[in-house]
Amino acid sequence: MVITNVPHLDIGDWLKRLELLDYEVNFQKFFGVEDLIELSESDIKDLGIKNSAHRARIVSSLVALKVDLMPYGLKQVFFVAYYCYTLSLTYDVEKKL
Repeated sequence: MVITNVPHLDIGDWLKRLELLDYEVNFQKFFGVEDLIELSESDIKDLGIKNSAHRARIVSSLVALKVDLMPYGLKQVFFVAYYCYTLSLTYDVEKKL
């Protein structure tokens, strides 16, 4: 999915907000956070972010930014799908217990 008219968000500022400024060098080949929106957790790991909690914080932020950029109707569909997904995870965990 290509997102157009995305406001520029400086990677350094974004990482500072996430309290992960030490990783700025890992993202130096990108112009702004808008270039990262489509990256997966695996892509983030390939950039050298080895700490899983830090990757989770980064991916979570990217997902939130991506959702913010979605048209309203698409946001609603996303939240319903995400809610159903989390319910299925909860069910799988409970089933295994």
